[in-house]
Amino acid sequence: MDKPILIFLLAILVGFVNCKSPKSTVSKTESSETIDSLKLELDQQIPIWMSETNTPCVGIGFIENGTLKWSEVYGHVRDSIEANINTLFYLASIHKTYIGMLTMKLSELDLWDLDEPLYKYWIDPDVSEDARHKLLTTRHILSHQSGFPNWRNDKEPNVLKFEFNPGMKYQYSGEGIEYLIKALESKFESSIEKLLDDYLLSPLNLNDTRMKWSESLDDKRFAYHHNSRGEIYEKDYAKLLERGGSMLTTIHDFSQLM
Repeated sequence: MDKPILIFLLAILVGFVNCKSPKSTVSKTESSETIDSLKLELDQQIPIWMSETNTPCVGIGFIENGTLKWSEVYGHVRDSIEANINTLFYLASIHKTYIGMLTMKLSELDLWDLDEPLYKYWIDPDVSEDARHKLLTTRHILSHQSGFPNWRNDKEPNVLKFEFNPGMKYQYSGEGIEYLIKALESKFESSIEKLLDDYLLSPLNLNDTRMKWSESLDDKRFAYHHNSRGEIYEKDYAKLLERGGSMLTTIHDFSQLM
C-alpha cells in the first residue's frame, strides 16, 4: 500500500534581511527589493519542484521582522480545480500549536494555572482508578510528559493508560492534548472552539481558521490529500477533521499566527 509521503506543504520562510541587529543599515527599499527577488525566484522554482515530487498544492508565507510580507499558493487542490490564496490546508498535529498558545494566553491572563492538577476539572474514566491521574498537570501535557501513549487505540484493548509517571520522561501524546482540551472545556464551561475564537483567533483576526468541517464549507477550497504519485485520497474529510485530529487554515492565517 502506497504511503502518503506528502499530504501538503505549508511553508513559512523567515526573512533574515535586517534581522541581525536593530541598528542594521539595510533600507526598506533594499529589503523590499530582496523580497521581490526571492518571490520571483520562488515563482519560477516551486512549480518545477512540485512537478518533480508530484506535489499538487503548496502554500508559502514570507515573514520578515515579525511582519507577513507576502503569501502565495501554487498548484491545484484536486483535479483541475486551481488553488488560490483562500485555499484551506489540513493542519494535522500542528493544531497542538493552537491549543498550546491558547493555554499560555489563559495562563498569561491568570485564568489558568500550568501546575494545577487537572483532576480538579477532568478525569478520564479510563484512568480514574489510577492514582497517577492526580499528578497530571498542564505543564506535563504541553511538554509531552503526560505518561500517555499517542492514542489509546494504538494498543489493545483501546483503553487509556499511563505508561509512566507524569513528568518522568518525554513521550509524544495526542491523548494528552485531548485531556487538556476536556479540562479547559470543563473549567470554562465552553467549547474549545469558542475558547480558541475568544482568546486567539478573533484577537488576531484569523477569520479563516477552524477546528471542524462545516456543511457550508466550499470543498473546492480544500487542498485534498494526495499520495506520492499525485493521486487523490478519497476520504471522509469531515470525520478526519474531528477535534482530536486537526484544524483547517489558509496560508495567510497561519503565517499571521506565526
